[in-house]
Amino acid sequence: MNLFSIDESGSMTTVHCKNGKNGYFVIAIVQVLNNEALKKRFKRVISKNLDLLRECDLHNKMFDASGKFIELKSNLLSPNLKKKIALYLSEPNYFKVFYIVVNNNLIEPKLYKNTALAFNYFLGLGIKFFCDGGSIPIEDTIFHIDERNTKTETKKSLEEYLTIKLNIESDSLKDIDVEYFQSHMNKNIQIADLFSNIMFSSIHSDKYDDFIQLLKSQNSIYNTEFKFPYKK
Repeated sequence: MNLFSIDESGSMTTVHCKNGKNGYFVIAIVQVLNNEALKKRFKRVISKNLDLLRECDLHNKMFDASGKFIELKSNLLSPNLKKKIALYLSEPNYFKVFYIVVNNNLIEPKLYKNTALAFNYFLGLGIKFFCDGGSIPIEDTIFHIDERNTKTETKKSLEEYLTIKLNIESDSLKDIDVEYFQSHMNKNIQIADLFSNIMFSSIHSDKYDDFIQLLKSQNSIYNTEFKFPYKK
């Protein structure tokens, strides 16, 4: 069975895109290969870096009032700490990372009139691209997604859309189930947040160029990316 955890960085917008941080929208898809081992490794890397994490937590987003760790917020971390945690998690090959990178500068504004549908569309296209390339096996699949920006009425629509596009129309996957979580309750979604933030940051800063190349050299971790609009 495929288990994917998904999170995104950036915004789906065509406003103020040129030379700004609205230029790209990134979805990270983490394929979890050893769930229990990855959870244990995540706990270990957090415990090893508690002091550094507290230094970054200027607005009390990662720790509660008693000092207990709540969740990893990658946008609060320094570049070096992001890299340190990502490398530690990557070493045993407990997961793979796939990226969907959307260039907002090339998007027709009408596509973003409904961002929930746009997200479904990008994810469906990306997953089919990875399946067609042989990177993802044709199996029953569970998607774990952060519910923070998801309206209740749109939650079922993603599962239905992916079922139509990836099971009924294309046979890319078998049975599909989409489950939503508060991110602090799902460590794998926090890992997806980390890697989506790293890719998003790399697009806007040369501080991550060498690190992205390192991930790409680890084919077992950084598998491939789908760029939209897609050009062969």
